[in-house]
Amino acid sequence: MTTCALLRCGVIWGLALLVGATTACRPKEPVPVPSPLVHSQTDGGSTASAQPALFGDLTPGPHAVGFRQLMIHDAARAYSHPLATSPQRPILLNLWYPAQSDAGQAMKVDDYLMVRGPLASADRRFADLLERHVREVFSAETLGREQRYFDSRRLARLPQILAQPVLARREAPAWSGVSPLVVAHPGLGGAFADNFVLYEYLASHGYVVITSAFQAAEGKWLNISWEPATSIADLDTIVRWAKQSLRIQSIAVMGQSYGAQAALIYAMEGRPVDAVISLDSTLENGDPKQPWWKEQRVQSAWLDRAAQIRTPTLVVSTPEGLGSAFFDGLVACDRRSLKVPFLEHNDFQSHGGVLQTRFAYDLRATDADSPSAAQVGASHRLVVRATLAFLEGVLRKDARALHRLDRELLVGIAGAKLTHLSHPSAVKLEELLRELSARGIEAAASSCAATVGCDEKEVFAEAGEQLIAAGDWESARKTLQWLTERHPEQFRAHSGLAEALAGLHKDKEALAAFQSALAVLQQEKDPSPYSRMLASRTQRRIQVLSELLTKGR
Repeated sequence: MTTCALLRCGVIWGLALLVGATTACRPKEPVPVPSPLVHSQTDGGSTASAQPALFGDLTPGPHAVGFRQLMIHDAARAYSHPLATSPQRPILLNLWYPAQSDAGQAMKVDDYLMVRGPLASADRRFADLLERHVREVFSAETLGREQRYFDSRRLARLPQILAQPVLARREAPAWSGVSPLVVAHPGLGGAFADNFVLYEYLASHGYVVITSAFQAAEGKWLNISWEPATSIADLDTIVRWAKQSLRIQSIAVMGQSYGAQAALIYAMEGRPVDAVISLDSTLENGDPKQPWWKEQRVQSAWLDRAAQIRTPTLVVSTPEGLGSAFFDGLVACDRRSLKVPFLEHNDFQSHGGVLQTRFAYDLRATDADSPSAAQVGASHRLVVRATLAFLEGVLRKDARALHRLDRELLVGIAGAKLTHLSHPSAVKLEELLRELSARGIEAAASSCAATVGCDEKEVFAEAGEQLIAAGDWESARKTLQWLTERHPEQFRAHSGLAEALAGLHKDKEALAAFQSALAVLQQEKDPSPYSRMLASRTQRRIQVLSELLTKGR
């Protein structure tokens, strides 16, 4: 497939849940609010619903699974669809969570194509449009065409698929414990519940999973577009809401296709996440010596920063994805690469890897060398099991789960391969900061130079930023001054130095440092959107400092 085609591919534990969000995320008009999810008074595991056929040989965990939908708003962003205008960007929350019992309303696949929850009247039209959109996505990803192009065979299959029972039950009362949170981002043009088997499986094992529509910023269409800034802002709003509304203990971000790229970018941006999972991001496709995303300035500006990811990362892809440039660039984190055979791009989600495989595999274009439906289904379930094992190992510190992932899960799947590269211990930021304090900058630099994978520019810039965050302005100034002298081309060094100088009230020197930082950005002949954002932020700092120098503090 071409790059463009690949990018188009389809992409609480005691909810102390007062379903109103924060002021910034609350609709202006009152909405009907259901009773809060009631906590169980016992802490033991609960009896889950009967295992649905869609799980195959996956064994659900000890919890029943609840499902709920809410609509919150980001007051900082306007949103206007020609048929459903809104003064604030609507953000759909789809929550799968461990429940205390299966007392909620039984659900089927068709329920995952609906938006049913407490909605303001202004949001109902948006929800109706969203439902129509996800039904078209569902039709294309399971039956190969949008519904308006269905033939008699596809029309006959659709009711059978939509009627399939699922594990979750709508509004089931929540379990009382604290849970890890997984925020999941679908791919380009994807649907908010297109990996529902994985989400149900995680929830049955005690995880809270939240997905959203991630609709484009411009309200002319409801597709997910390649808009990292939009995805980051939506993820921020979701995580902020979850921290305020749920009982969570750690956070993972995951996605498929562009959604995987968005998850990786979210970690690159330094957001406080504890794990990242990338499902067939397409970064592995194309010429291994000249990856597609490095050739495109808009994408490379966002994606060419793998070294900034410092949280454990699982990168899952097909064996046909031979490019390892991105994975090789993850030098600052503990990372795993899992190659899974037999899967096409959309098979990493439930629409392709479960529903199409079970009910419409004969409609897929295949040849004599194509894998069987059973092989595709088994590989998809490996992805589901590997995702849980990784999360258990990283978020719950379960060494046995990581052992299963590294040594046991791949048995029986011919062609599956896992590569694990540990994070170099001496690159750990806390150790660098201790060495800076005890032995000084030059000694710390010598240790970095002697360590494979230690990027002096990145680790010292981050050390300076940490010292700034701690209010140790003078230590930050010394560290970043040294870094600007060794690497005058690095924006972060100049910008960080300026922040440290501002903290010391050395406004004239801070202004000069910010001007140097801006000059670095202005050397780019064709600045990326990310660089333009940094330039705008730096110019605002320059304006503030100029006012301070003119008027005084």
